[in-house]
Amino acid sequence: MNQQIGRAGVFLVAARLEKLGVQVALCDTQGFDLVAFVPEPIRIEVKASARGQVRHGKLEFNASKGGNKRILRECHADILALADLKQGFCVFQLVKDLTSKNLKVDAYQFCETQEQVSWQRSIKELKNAPDK
Repeated sequence: MNQQIGRAGVFLVAARLEKLGVQVALCDTQGFDLVAFVPEPIRIEVKASARGQVRHGKLEFNASKGGNKRILRECHADILALADLKQGFCVFQLVKDLTSKNLKVDAYQFCETQEQVSWQRSIKELKNAPDK
C-alpha cells in the first residue's frame, strides 16, 4: 500500500507541476522521483500522504531515505514535494532547509495558491543559492 501511495504522490506532483507550466519527467531511480526543467534540471523527491489531517489540523510526512531512514539531503534531491492525496495539492520546499525527517505541515497550506507560491519560492531560492 505504501508503494501505491508513493506512486500516486509522484503522479500528483507531476500533474500539478505540468498545470503550472513546468515540464517534468518521471525518474525510476533511488535518488529522486521527478526531474523538472526550469530550464535547467531540478531533482524532486516526493513524499505523499493519503491519511489527511492527523492532529491539530496538520498532515505528517516522513522526509527520510534508505533502509536506515536518514534525513533527505541535497545529495539526494534539490526540492522536496509534499503531496496531499486527499486534497490533491502539493507544497514544495528546498531539501537544504530540512531540519527533521518528521514533518508536520498545516493542512490549510495544501491549496492551489500556496502550491504555486511554494514552488516559485523554492525555484527562486534554488537559483539564488551560491553553488547554483
